[in-house]
Amino acid sequence: MTAPAREARLALVLALVGATLLAAIDAVVMLAVLIGPLVFFPFLVALRASAAQTAIVAVYCLALAFGLGEQSETFLEERHVVGLMLIATGGALAVILARLRSDRERGARRLATQHAVAQALVESRTVEAARPRVLEAMGAHLAFDFGAIWEVDGDRLRSTATWSPDASRLAPISAATRELVFAKGEGFPGRVWERGKPLWIEDVAESDLPRAEVAARSKLHGALAFPIRTASGVIGVVELFAPDRRAPETELIDAVATLGAQIGEFFERRRVESDRSRVLELERLARIDAAQARDQLEAILQGVADGVTAQGPDGALVFANDAALAVLGYETQQELIDTPVARLMDRFEVFDEHGDPFALEQLPGHRALTGEHPPPAVVRFRMLATGDERWSVVKASPIFDEQGDVAMAINIFEDISKHKRAELDQRFLSESSKALSATLDPRETLRQVVRLAVPDIADWCVVDLAEPDGSLERVALAHEDPRQVERAEELRRRYPPHPGEEHGASQVIRSGEPELYPEIPDELLVEGAVDAKHLELLREFGFRSAMIVPLCARGDSLGAMTFVSGKSGRRFDQQSLELAEEIGRRAGAALENARLYDERSHIAKTLQRSLLPAALPEVPGVEVATRFRAMGEGNDVGGDFYDVFPNGSDWTAVIGDVCGKGAEAAALTGLARYTLRAAAMAGETPTRALTLLNEAMLRQQTDGRFCTVAYGTLRRRDSGVAVELAVGGHPLPLVLRRDGSVEEAGEHGTLLGVVDDPAVTDRSLELGRGDSLLFYTDGVTESRGPKGSLGEEGLASLVRSCAGMSADEIAGRVETAALEASGGHTRDDIAVVVMRVGQANGAASRLGEGPNRVEETGDRRTDPASSEPPPAGAGRARDEVTMVAEGERFELRLEGSPEAARDARVRLDRLRDRLEPDLLDDLQLLVTELVTNSVRHGSPGAAGVGVVVELSEAAVRLEVTDAGSGFTPGPREDLGDLASGWGLYLVDRLATEWGTEPAGEGTRVWLELARS
Repeated sequence: MTAPAREARLALVLALVGATLLAAIDAVVMLAVLIGPLVFFPFLVALRASAAQTAIVAVYCLALAFGLGEQSETFLEERHVVGLMLIATGGALAVILARLRSDRERGARRLATQHAVAQALVESRTVEAARPRVLEAMGAHLAFDFGAIWEVDGDRLRSTATWSPDASRLAPISAATRELVFAKGEGFPGRVWERGKPLWIEDVAESDLPRAEVAARSKLHGALAFPIRTASGVIGVVELFAPDRRAPETELIDAVATLGAQIGEFFERRRVESDRSRVLELERLARIDAAQARDQLEAILQGVADGVTAQGPDGALVFANDAALAVLGYETQQELIDTPVARLMDRFEVFDEHGDPFALEQLPGHRALTGEHPPPAVVRFRMLATGDERWSVVKASPIFDEQGDVAMAINIFEDISKHKRAELDQRFLSESSKALSATLDPRETLRQVVRLAVPDIADWCVVDLAEPDGSLERVALAHEDPRQVERAEELRRRYPPHPGEEHGASQVIRSGEPELYPEIPDELLVEGAVDAKHLELLREFGFRSAMIVPLCARGDSLGAMTFVSGKSGRRFDQQSLELAEEIGRRAGAALENARLYDERSHIAKTLQRSLLPAALPEVPGVEVATRFRAMGEGNDVGGDFYDVFPNGSDWTAVIGDVCGKGAEAAALTGLARYTLRAAAMAGETPTRALTLLNEAMLRQQTDGRFCTVAYGTLRRRDSGVAVELAVGGHPLPLVLRRDGSVEEAGEHGTLLGVVDDPAVTDRSLELGRGDSLLFYTDGVTESRGPKGSLGEEGLASLVRSCAGMSADEIAGRVETAALEASGGHTRDDIAVVVMRVGQANGAASRLGEGPNRVEETGDRRTDPASSEPPPAGAGRARDEVTMVAEGERFELRLEGSPEAARDARVRLDRLRDRLEPDLLDDLQLLVTELVTNSVRHGSPGAAGVGVVVELSEAAVRLEVTDAGSGFTPGPREDLGDLASGWGLYLVDRLATEWGTEPAGEGTRVWLELARS
């Protein structure tokens, strides 16, 4: 604990004790006459303690005064109240006084610290002498017990000085500090080096810093560190440790930031003076014996790795070591010295570290000749003759003669080309990687990458992708000048590349090997030109160097990326090629990821279509409209489904929601849809149909997945439609009456696939003409956006406003409201089925005519009626389509895996434009059941499962072949308890004919569906 802190605590204790004694005396006499003097104790403690401690004494005295008055006869009388007000007012003034005193003392300490540091710097002739004096000045005036200075040594921080007033007690932390070395971002000083600004820790013992434990043992707690700055950046860090826990002080943080710059300026100035002293010593030697001193100076400087030059007062070069000759591109020292500086600089383009032109008069050597002591400058030189680039930190110091005039300027060129090039390469790789991962649109990604490459990496950057026929598709071209881009595109149109060329992008794509052209001689242009005009145009571009790298993924070359230098004169080398190859690999991986995404998206969209009805049937006297919108980015199958189909003379409407997304949800959706269809065909009631689905799900072991279903049977009557409804865990459908009233239909039931005996109940209702029945999934009411969700009450209100509208208008209003509530980005699927009883029989709707819409959310949307082929390589199935007499034959070979039924449905979806929607729906249902049976019972083995579909004008024939031993076909009258045979029940009900026959050593199940 510091001395001021001890004094403050002692003052607090004495004030509390004094006030207590005074109150005790007053309590004995019981006259409350000593209340007034209590006001002096807050003022006494305010002279030494903090505002918080003063406030404690003030409140304590006020409490004593209140208590003394209470036990006397003067309680809350005028004299007592006046005394209380006096103590309260005096206490507040004492707190303000303490705060002002504390602020003044802290300000005084800061000013004293700044004065002491400045005095230490002025009185120190060297950096070594200044370090401990600076630490002592700060520690003594700011009440710190330990300090250390760390200085940058390459890529590490090393301790160069420590200080403490009690060396024996603080020896452990001193030793630990001297032994440690920190990289940027490591430890307390490393974090300050990385941040470039002060850092305050209230209690270092509670931190995870490397010296936290030894600091705690040394009874050090609060810690402050700040950077030592120069114009070129952070060169060191000062850290200070206090014996007590300390809260951050903004004014002190600002003050030490200024001190850091002051110390840094001193360190830099002393080092420059030290360098100048060495040069002056050399100059003294030169005056003693010019020839001998020159020889000694040259011997010293020739051994220096950095380039060193000396300029006379007129700016002419008078000396250059071998390293400077290499930097400036000269063979001999005399040749360089004889070259005027203006002509010398004409050989270069000079830029600052940001790539902007660097004025020659701002070079440190030029400023040193005017008597300045310029800060170091980071400069990029590009040699015009060769295109070579070098980065240097240029330092310069003036040398003065006896009269104080500038006699010469000494320039030092520290070559940092390797470091800066690696920095630029890493920055480009980082920015390119961000661009490549920002989108799954490969062409837009590649356009962003080529724009990043120009002009820092190359003057031109081009990407060509390989086409199946060997030709090249130009997908990206970048240059700083848009007119040059237009010229290049026109050149390509007039002289398109030939796929068989032995050099260039086509060859790189074929071989997978890069090509590097450090120089592009005119002979190479002549060799590549088609005619004289072509050669003339190529020469006008002024190409200097080039490299072409493949875009590779999984061993395949998907395209090529070409980098070309022109006007800049940049020359590509092996390091440049390594960077380009890395970009090519990353771009190839991005292209492959986009392709895989497209394949998955196509499969998911196709599978989604196969799980929904291909078309809405015509329901006599009833308008039917649906909406479906799947969530996600296009590569997962949604969990919502619906179906409307005939059931004898009745009609069945189903809507459901399966737990989860993806392939597992798709399998469960297929199971639910086909089981419910089978139950309807068997004449089961809605409750029995949901019970059968529950049994099927439990038997399938769906890994805890469940689903919700609303199932209704519709029967036409003269007065309208009678509906029998059962609901298993699903939102209850809504009935919109003709008069605008809205009511729920059905009774809530339990989830399906969870318990053996679900609670589901049949409920009946009547729909009159003009009434509508709305089925929906929870995505309609629960999708949440910035404005909340639509909710059940909001949906009911919305439906109420739809009185008199058509089924399609109602479905559209519900979909629009759900999307608006979610902000256009639904987190769950949306499915809506609206059935409205018409004014007369015959009103109906079909898919493609407006009322039935299926969409995907996200960046990709799909038209359900589209039948685009899958991307190359999509799926596990191998298929082919061949023409047969009077029709077509579709053959498919599937692996004997659980995904076989899904793959079959996806592949058969390409028949969408060849078959009637209802017929395709039945065909996909039946192929799912037969393939599933083959995988489970037919021992498909390595041969897998064969599927053949033959189309003719009269019928569709389906054959499924596996290695099983077969079975005897026969009629299936009912579903029983679903123990087995329910798939064959569907076959028996839907097929015109069906049977089995031997197929080699296996069995073939065949069936025919009549075409209307």
